Amino acid sequence: MRQEAENTPDPGLSRRVRELVNEPMLEHPWAGLEESLTKEGRDRLRLIGYGSLVNADSAAMTLAEEVARNAAPVMAYGARRLFDYRMDAVNSRYQDPQAPDALALLNVWLTGDPGDCFNGVVIEIPLEDLPALREREADYCLAPIVYRRWDESEAQSGWVLSCVEGTPGGASRIRRNLTPNRRYYRVCRDGAEAFGKAFLAAWQETTFLGDGETPVRDWERDEGVRV
Repeated sequence: MRQEAENTPDPGLSRRVRELVNEPMLEHPWAGLEESLTKEGRDRLRLIGYGSLVNADSAAMTLAEEVARNAAPVMAYGARRLFDYRMDAVNSRYQDPQAPDALALLNVWLTGDPGDCFNGVVIEIPLEDLPALREREADYCLAPIVYRRWDESEAQSGWVLSCVEGTPGGASRIRRNLTPNRRYYRVCRDGAEAFGKAFLAAWQETTFLGDGETPVRDWERDEGVRV
């Protein structure tokens, strides 16, 4: 999605996006993360959630209730959100007997293009919740990302989950021709809708099928997806 006027990246933000995309990722299981945060004087990981973690009820299955419900809406830059992560059809809580081939969950690709963006939430995750997050987000690397809070203009830095080609998780999970899992889709969409109509509309415009080009707004319409 190319930003609307009020969200157009300014030159300073654009520069930070291009610089940050070259920073190294932490491959799962994010070895040394707690030690690194502690060394920096931090007791929390600032994570940008973009899929089921946007839904407070879903996030609270892994994180402390207060942490999940204090998430704040944001817009993140330099990345695209798309349905190209193949879930485990046997063990996933989203298994759907009515649509056994609808296996795609959300992922983020870092592009370094400030015009690529997606909305989500910033979650301040305490160190004691990180083991549970590791278990929930197996196969996903942690990558640095630039974001702005939904109603603010100041650019900040955080981390985002990304399953990347060339890593063990990416080699087995990334598939670009899968259909979104509808149970999971509903959880994510409901989470976005909880932040209001404008936030949901942005979610529909900045979420793509596995081809990286078709927004889910069009998929909902063309496939007659009931929401």
